Amino acid sequence: MFKKISWIFLIMLLSVTMYAFTAYSAGKTAEDFGGKIVLILHYHRYDGNYDGWNLWVWPHKPQSLAGKSYEFNHMDDFGPFAVITFDKKWEQLGFIVRLREWEKKDVNADRFVKIPKTGVAEIWVLEGEMDFYTDPSKIDLSPRVKAAFLDSFTDIYAYLSTPMDTKQWFKKVQVTIDGKNLPIKSVTKADPTDISKTKYIKISLGEELKPEDVSKSIQLKIDGYMKKTIICRKILDNSAFYYSGELGAIYKRNSTEFRIWSPVSSSADLLLYDDYNATEPSKVIPMIKKDKGVWSTVIPGDLHLKAYKYRFTSYGKTRETVDMFSKAVTKNGEKSVVADLSRTNFDG
Repeated sequence: MFKKISWIFLIMLLSVTMYAFTAYSAGKTAEDFGGKIVLILHYHRYDGNYDGWNLWVWPHKPQSLAGKSYEFNHMDDFGPFAVITFDKKWEQLGFIVRLREWEKKDVNADRFVKIPKTGVAEIWVLEGEMDFYTDPSKIDLSPRVKAAFLDSFTDIYAYLSTPMDTKQWFKKVQVTIDGKNLPIKSVTKADPTDISKTKYIKISLGEELKPEDVSKSIQLKIDGYMKKTIICRKILDNSAFYYSGELGAIYKRNSTEFRIWSPVSSSADLLLYDDYNATEPSKVIPMIKKDKGVWSTVIPGDLHLKAYKYRFTSYGKTRETVDMFSKAVTKNGEKSVVADLSRTNFDG
């Protein structure tokens, strides 16, 4: 009996400590690494193949400068990691995990790391995951849905960290919208050259979604895998979302209409700033959703040279961004600016 309990305890202990990673920088400051600030970036790929993968890192705040490539120069149980020192202090660094000379990006977006008071920022990056860990005790390497995309009103494509057998999907795969289960017609291999056990699957729904559903919370759950929010991809090319009108800050002397396209957002706000260097807006104005996923609001008065941004809520997160249709921006492109171009032309 004692031996049986001991084995059970050992198995429980191993399951708890399986992913017990430690920080390389524990108890250290930037001075211990011979720099003003330090970035320690750990990287994990599920297939264990790191050949050709490297980093592109650049100072981002308070000033954004050109980036440089860096190799992974250390290894631990999580995977390879790089220790990058800087001889100047920066508030924030940007990074991209890339394959060789831009052959491929791990995530198709720039990511940013804030530098703490110690001067050492240490992060753990999982293959294909936009969000990264800053606390090694919270790392979970369990099988997961790495990415899931809604490409039509009935079809979802998903990439998995470990293979699943598409012949045994029934009652193991769930798609929910705002918590309600959707009927599933089939789960098949997305690549016809794959065998039935694959990391790339296609899920066909039993009924069509509606255009307004793209702004709701759509989740993919597979037994034994961590769930994933489904991102709208090719579905946004559908004519239901095609908008050919003008976007951006549409200026008039007595008013400005702010118009932005974001079908996937559940809410959108216009942020107005009285000062170009302000970190908080002076006014927050809720925008109204119109046809084709366009959000709009009209602000009275002459807004020439007024700074603004947008705040969106989508996929369960709230983000702030400049206007991609900006006619003018503040330094480093931190805020958009309303501009009456007839008043900004130089003589001659």
